Amino acid sequence: MKPATGFPEELEEALEKRAERLEEKDIPQLKEDFRLFHSTFQGLFTVLQRKGLVQEDPYKDDQRISEIESPPDEPFLESERDQVMSLRLSQFDSMLDFLNNYVQFRLDSLDLRQIRNLVKLTGYIKWENLSESSKSPTTRTLADHVSKLRGDADPLSTSLVKDSVEQMSRQSKAIMKGLKLLADYHKARFKLMLRRDVYPQVDVDGERALSAADETAKKMKRAFARSHQGEPFFPDLAREALEEDFAPDGEHRREEVLNRLRPEEEQKQQGPKKDPFKPMLLEAIRVLAGASRSLQAAQQKLSDNIHVLDNRKLPLTERLRRFFQRVSSGEGRQSHVFELEYFDEATSASQSELLSADEFAQQLSKKSRLYGGILNKMSQTARKLQNASEEQLFEFLNKQVEELSTMQRRLQSLETALRAEFPREQRSQLRSAQAEIDGLKEIISRSAKKRREYVARKDEYEQMKKLGIEN
Repeated sequence: MKPATGFPEELEEALEKRAERLEEKDIPQLKEDFRLFHSTFQGLFTVLQRKGLVQEDPYKDDQRISEIESPPDEPFLESERDQVMSLRLSQFDSMLDFLNNYVQFRLDSLDLRQIRNLVKLTGYIKWENLSESSKSPTTRTLADHVSKLRGDADPLSTSLVKDSVEQMSRQSKAIMKGLKLLADYHKARFKLMLRRDVYPQVDVDGERALSAADETAKKMKRAFARSHQGEPFFPDLAREALEEDFAPDGEHRREEVLNRLRPEEEQKQQGPKKDPFKPMLLEAIRVLAGASRSLQAAQQKLSDNIHVLDNRKLPLTERLRRFFQRVSSGEGRQSHVFELEYFDEATSASQSELLSADEFAQQLSKKSRLYGGILNKMSQTARKLQNASEEQLFEFLNKQVEELSTMQRRLQSLETALRAEFPREQRSQLRSAQAEIDGLKEIISRSAKKRREYVARKDEYEQMKKLGIEN
């Protein structure tokens, strides 16, 4: 029995289409998911440090990372608990930082070996089941720390911890889904290569190949080594290829392979879409809502920086001057109003505004919660958007793009204003929100691009409708 004819050609065509989609959409989304994953963890890690549950690793900057690998997860003595957890969480943070800043997110570099490492790193802490009865010592101990924080009297920390754990769970699921798409592609690509390069060298015959699958796989491995020297061989995938080609249910298996490579919308499509425009707006809004984590992290860093500002060392004369200034103005506590300067592109001129950092921090938190609700498909906010009209969605999208752009601009200006309050030698005390600012820029750009696509498609539709062409 010979391999099914025509299937390698179908498979190659499906792989080409899948590669285009991966490079255009899925890999950029995976990169964004990992960036948000790290940003969320940093927020949680900072709270743990501030509450004294873990300590900062003094040797963190001396680490030299060359490839992705998970920190250890072996059991430890109770007397070593604080030290071990501080080190492991610091290593986890460093590994995510290395991943987001130095690893190339490209189809060729995200191979099966790298995907396996990323799966292990993402699942290092069991966020979806953060329980004190977990089999993982690291997860079990972190769950205990989180339980203590949730009982803390500080409502801001309690809320941040709760939201962080929920977001880490959701984000890890999204990452695993993206990694599975990549893995399916590379597995199918490897099996296609076996069919074309290895089968002819081994003279694979169906009945004998299946009855002695292990022996056939060994022969294939030797043939593979001759033509693909230095590349990894996967015996399990070799056996899968044999079963797809020669098993009694081979046709069904081959169809499943093709289905896994097809886009979800192509699999589910059962006729022409009745409303092609509303989903485009919902997608643009969901992209914008991805800013939730960046906003929350920026708000936390801003609050931390204000705390540092209030407690920085000042000359006695300056402290007295500020004290009498507050007394004379009737203010109960220190004012955090900054004069921000920015360039207004609409008028091509420099502008300035007064901004209360405390009120702005509250706005960031409120916007983060709104976007978190949009991302949660079961929330009331998400259901309202699903039931909204196309015009309402477009108006909502425009408003959110404008407001988020203003927040991003103010964050950038505040970053500059806060640094100006400190002498150069003290600026290292501040937490930079530049990563969050850059993340917001990227999200705004992506959402605005989808909005332009919607407008173009809508205009084209209206023009065709005027010409009497409805479809």
